[in-house]
Amino acid sequence: VEAKAYHYNFNEHMMINPRAICNFLREIESRYKRENPYHNNIHAADVTQNLHYLIQLIGEQYLWKIYDRKTIFCLLLAATFHDVGHPGTNNQFQQNAMTQVAIQYNDLSVLENMHSAVGQTLLLGDEKRDEWDIFEGWTYDEKAHARKVMTGSILATDMSKHFEIVAELKSLIDEVQVLAEAVSKEVKPDTSIGGQGRQTNLFILSQTLDVTDASQSKLDQKRKELADFFLIRYLLHAADISNSIKGEETFKYWADCVLTEFFAQGDKEKDLGLPISDLCDRDTVVKADSQIGFVNYIVLPMFELLAQMIPRAKEEIVPSLERTLEYWKETKLTSSTTR
Repeated sequence: VEAKAYHYNFNEHMMINPRAICNFLREIESRYKRENPYHNNIHAADVTQNLHYLIQLIGEQYLWKIYDRKTIFCLLLAATFHDVGHPGTNNQFQQNAMTQVAIQYNDLSVLENMHSAVGQTLLLGDEKRDEWDIFEGWTYDEKAHARKVMTGSILATDMSKHFEIVAELKSLIDEVQVLAEAVSKEVKPDTSIGGQGRQTNLFILSQTLDVTDASQSKLDQKRKELADFFLIRYLLHAADISNSIKGEETFKYWADCVLTEFFAQGDKEKDLGLPISDLCDRDTVVKADSQIGFVNYIVLPMFELLAQMIPRAKEEIVPSLERTLEYWKETKLTSSTTR
């Protein structure tokens, strides 16, 4: 069955002001440093589109049974400012250089805290203006939920949290599967796209359970935890590091951009007498090796696990990553044989 794209229809289900959204997007874009080779307004737009793609892969038949539109809207909104104001140097640089932002956030997810604060100050804080007041008319509880989604998703893009987040999702998936097996007689096999006749995690998350039954109530509680963690802590982070799932020209372009920015940081670190951060020394880093390591140990395992949540990712994303990995391996081999 061929899956089709679908509309979120936010305007039909929630109170939004398209003009305010456009004004906010213009303002937030103006606060990205366009001179950054990688962490700039184009990266923000790219990650927002990547996130949209991953949400689309969930499928309309599941998405609205598991999540509400306000949550999806706030997640997409967070993607637009997840790197706003990025200085072109990473958290390690901020901490070692003892920059003002590192001091302000006590060396804890320094840039992620800053990005989240800048965006939410515009939306809800001292810099809120009528012309970009996206949350006008939202209740206090709705705004509090929006803050939870936006803050949680942006803080989870801190790469130092990557392995912790992946391990937590794997643990939650395993727990939900065990609990689901205990009530398997009460749910039918999933025969949708990628379901292959078994109970997929999306199917389990989307089913109506009898919460008066002890085993189903326990499953219901754990699957809600899984659903929230996957959407808020995992999906934006995955979208943020998904350059390698693109076509050859695109992933090569982004690899060049990120290394250009890293090497500029390394040069600053040398000038300041600071420790040179990982992948930032232009004299020792080999592009193919850097990409092989990143795809092999970071991106591919993350999307293989994501495919346990979204079966279509196994068909559409994992093969792309394997092709990307093969490209960089061939590039390395060619480079070594022509020396």
